Amino acid sequence: MISYWKATCSSEIQIRCGKLNKEQVKWWQDLIAKGMAEFFYTNKIKPMKPKIITKGEKGMCLTKKIRDRILIPMGGGKDSLVTLEILKGTAFYLNPKRILNRNSIIAERKIDKGLLELNKKEFLNGHTPFSAYLAFLSVLIGVIFDYKYLVFSNERSANEGNVFGKNINHQYSKSINFENKFRKYSKKYLAKDIEYFSFLRPLYELQISSIFSRYEKFFSSFLSCNKGKTWCCQCPKCLFVFTCLYPFIGKRKILEIFGKNLFENKKLLPLMLGLIKRSKVKPFECVGTKEESLLAFYLSSQKERFNKKPFLLRYFDKNISSKIQVSKILNSWNRKNNLPKKFRKLLKENMVLSDMGDKKILILGFGREGQDSFRFFRKLFPDKILGIADLSKNINKKILDKKVKLCLGNDYLKSLKRYDVIVKSPGISKQINQKITSQTKIFFDNCPGLIIGITGTKGKSTVTSLIYHILKQEKFKVHLLGNIGQPALSSLLSSSPEDIYVYELSSHQLYDLKKSPQIAVFLNIFPEHLDYYKDFKEYLGAKSNIFLYQNKEDYLIYNLDFKNIIKKAGSRKIPITNPPKIKNNPLKGDFNLCNNGAAFQTARLFGISDNKIIRAIQSFEPLDHRLEFVGEYKGIRFYNDSLSTIPQAAVEAVKALKNVQTIILGGYDRGLDYKNLGQAINKSNIKNIVLFPDTGQRIRKELEDFNFLFTDNMFEAVKFCYQNTKKGNICLLSPASPSFNLFKDYRERGDLFKKYVKQYAKSH
Repeated sequence: MISYWKATCSSEIQIRCGKLNKEQVKWWQDLIAKGMAEFFYTNKIKPMKPKIITKGEKGMCLTKKIRDRILIPMGGGKDSLVTLEILKGTAFYLNPKRILNRNSIIAERKIDKGLLELNKKEFLNGHTPFSAYLAFLSVLIGVIFDYKYLVFSNERSANEGNVFGKNINHQYSKSINFENKFRKYSKKYLAKDIEYFSFLRPLYELQISSIFSRYEKFFSSFLSCNKGKTWCCQCPKCLFVFTCLYPFIGKRKILEIFGKNLFENKKLLPLMLGLIKRSKVKPFECVGTKEESLLAFYLSSQKERFNKKPFLLRYFDKNISSKIQVSKILNSWNRKNNLPKKFRKLLKENMVLSDMGDKKILILGFGREGQDSFRFFRKLFPDKILGIADLSKNINKKILDKKVKLCLGNDYLKSLKRYDVIVKSPGISKQINQKITSQTKIFFDNCPGLIIGITGTKGKSTVTSLIYHILKQEKFKVHLLGNIGQPALSSLLSSSPEDIYVYELSSHQLYDLKKSPQIAVFLNIFPEHLDYYKDFKEYLGAKSNIFLYQNKEDYLIYNLDFKNIIKKAGSRKIPITNPPKIKNNPLKGDFNLCNNGAAFQTARLFGISDNKIIRAIQSFEPLDHRLEFVGEYKGIRFYNDSLSTIPQAAVEAVKALKNVQTIILGGYDRGLDYKNLGQAINKSNIKNIVLFPDTGQRIRKELEDFNFLFTDNMFEAVKFCYQNTKKGNICLLSPASPSFNLFKDYRERGDLFKKYVKQYAKSH
């Protein structure tokens, strides 16, 4: 009716096919006044509420038992695709340009030729509340085909008006105001068993864009532009959608969608200002709020922090960015919504993970990372039964609840076949033929922020902590992840594109990763974990995943000694060079030159000056168990290098420290070669050697005559050190082997060393 009435805006409307009561007449007058407000404004017509006269018979509200099914009206854009992908309902299309789903209901609407002729004769034309028309039509379709839930995809952003100081909203019939009124009208006068609501109402457009960015299968088929069958790349809608997606998907992909970089088009500057500035009128399009548009441009600019920025982002940085207050839009949830409880739960789950809502999940391995995974999934899925499998029967059960299925002990792998998704902890056997994922994969797939990944056989913990320390000193919003930081999933629920994650990545975490960080740091690689990998080549392949999936906009900071390894990298390569000299450098040894150099090259990408980097390094506290100075007792200086788990680490430790007279070597045997270690010790000033099993016997074969002690007891080793090391010399724990045969891990080994060093000094 409204589409025809607008041609003349007559003061009276006669309805001859039905009867409306006073409440209904008032409802329709309100819809015309608010839904046509933009029409009145653009055509310079005084707002009006036409008189409505009804002469037909009175209608009735339909009562019908309707099946518990979901009908989703589809536009061509991303929002309805997000709703459809999450809820898996039936798609309803009206005059579709393209159909993306086989399970669909299609309706055709024809406009009377007489109206089209009036439009040609310049009778009044313009915007109508189309979503209100679609709401009524959906109720009809729902009744005919038995669909209880009519689930629209209108979002929180639709509530904001377009003309400052006036009640004019291009999206009025998508707003919560209309939704509330229509729900009441529909239940009273149409079909009381139909449930009409908008699934995306709690979210802003920018949040929906974040979810949509995971659905790459739709990138080539969705269309939000109203100008034609392709993106016109000249209207406010095109610019808004481009800007909302830009922070969340790669540049190559967004250029494939739009065909060009809209930020390069200087002619779009007025549209950008219309979207983000508090001018009198926001563009009359289905675009987001000014606040989220401002944030979208800011996040897009942040994404290009390492590149030459296109025109619109340069203009934004120079004229607007300094005034921005970063909002909490990306983590917000609008409580003014009509979502039934089960739909609220589904949407909250998919704000982080879009593909696990209906999956059976097993957490394989329940150590530190497995426990973090449990807390993460329990927060997302409070009612889901979660499986936990572990070889040990003595797991931490304090954090568990009744909605858990346990499979512990020797048969723990038998439970795998009952689950759709298996979240494996690092180090557990990789020979499992099921759908395997990991914390690292989940984090990389869902993290909207910038990831700096660091790997290497040695030095990665120090470099990771050092980069984090430098960025933290410069007030970046930075987080430390990995073995030395918090587990990855702990920070995913609150992550945003402005966050920076410095992530220590082991070969186990990298093994089956199919994404690489935007900034990768490759320090070194030596034979290790050969008891886990079938050979060094497989170990190298796992480590190489840190750069194999980078694109040409990413960065790889690498050690020149291993330049042949990184040949396949397609990113921008930056070699690690010796850093400027640092007075009072807390990181000793020539090998730390590479570690310092990696931190310098990374920090420089963020525009941090060398002087600031030096000051940050000088205030850095070296990590425990990495050439850690324990103290001087009875004139002997003790150093704890328990993280030395390969021969090369012990060689570098001996080089770094002068006057090492006694060294403790040996541990778990991974089949490594100790020939070079033997040569280095034979040439050194070392006199006394403690050898732990199992590698102690193998190391002994590479050594000349020394004062040896073979033991499996740390106290006996420390006692030997005190009795045989002269004052003014160094006693070094640098085992060149893993710890697992005698100790829980390298930390326990190092802590016992420190404990007995101090204990013996007090008691003797």
